[in-house]
Amino acid sequence: MLIRYDERGTGLSDWVAEDISFAAMIADLESVVDAAELDRFTLLGVSQSCAVSVAYALRHPERVTGLILYGGFVKGWRKRGDTHEVATHDAMTALIREGWGQNNPVFRHLFTAMFIPGANQVQMDWFDELQRVSVSPCNAGRLHEAFGEIDVSDILSQVMVPTLVLHARNDAAVPFWCGREFATGIP
Repeated sequence: MLIRYDERGTGLSDWVAEDISFAAMIADLESVVDAAELDRFTLLGVSQSCAVSVAYALRHPERVTGLILYGGFVKGWRKRGDTHEVATHDAMTALIREGWGQNNPVFRHLFTAMFIPGANQVQMDWFDELQRVSVSPCNAGRLHEAFGEIDVSDILSQVMVPTLVLHARNDAAVPFWCGREFATGIP
């Protein structure tokens, strides 16, 4: 059985979300697990959800039998301390807030190219539209900012469940070395 959910402020979740923070993301996962009445399960995290999954596994070791972490980062873009990366992401946040909801997908093309490099026109059009209808410009900007503040570096060594870390070498959204941090930081 696979259970998935839309992150707060996105998709079919309520778009009116006062708190879009790392702590709220963990609380949302706790709520989904409780509502689904899951006793023990393997947890899959993708991108920012890798850090959420690690934090959840430490809070609830009795429930998590294993972790699968794909394309994630231990520290968000702001916490990594690279001034070039921070400037780039600050510019991206401005583009998100100004262009995300427009009918013209030019601003969303940047993100489509990062997530689906080499996409054909049909794939680009589909992903551009998915982005537009699945999150408001305001929430997309707020989430992008929140992802920059994530930092689970101080708890990685406490993870004691079997963990599989996967990361594409040429990932344009999250550098490969970010995935390697999970692989080397989790015993």
